[in-house]
Amino acid sequence: MEESNTTSTEVIEKQPDSKYIFEGVVITPEVVTQVVTKINEAKALLPGMPNLTGLERRRMAKLGTKTLGFVHGAFEAAQKDPGVLPGSLSLESLKQQEELYEALSLLEAHASDFNAKLGDALLLTGSWNYSVALSIYQMFKTPLAKAKMPEQQAYLRQRFARPTKKKE
Repeated sequence: MEESNTTSTEVIEKQPDSKYIFEGVVITPEVVTQVVTKINEAKALLPGMPNLTGLERRRMAKLGTKTLGFVHGAFEAAQKDPGVLPGSLSLESLKQQEELYEALSLLEAHASDFNAKLGDALLLTGSWNYSVALSIYQMFKTPLAKAKMPEQQAYLRQRFARPTKKKE
């Protein structure tokens, strides 16, 4: 049974002896454009998103597992006795902000999962590309390559060679 890798536009057969999962995968510029368009459409559906500075992020109270329970408890208490709320707040605004937080949390979970998978794919493909480039560089050290491609070998050696250790 042969495995195949797919994108939304193409299926290319995987080499049977390859352990590299992206062997033969092609993502066309059209697919990249479609994904970017969908991401931008999703951004347009959301309310204006803030750009907080690092300092602003550090100074804000964080809503975590424990504090989320505190918020729910306080909101339940306010629903039981709306008179405890300051005049500037209403039960409707509390409910609205709680729903907004839950919706944004769900979106963030999905976006984080996508971002993690994208990051893993970038790491894997980058590592593969580097290892292939390193193999090519090693091939330049053979006598045949030295004779055929001295300019390319000299360029790669000069541009990307590791620094030598100084002997003292």
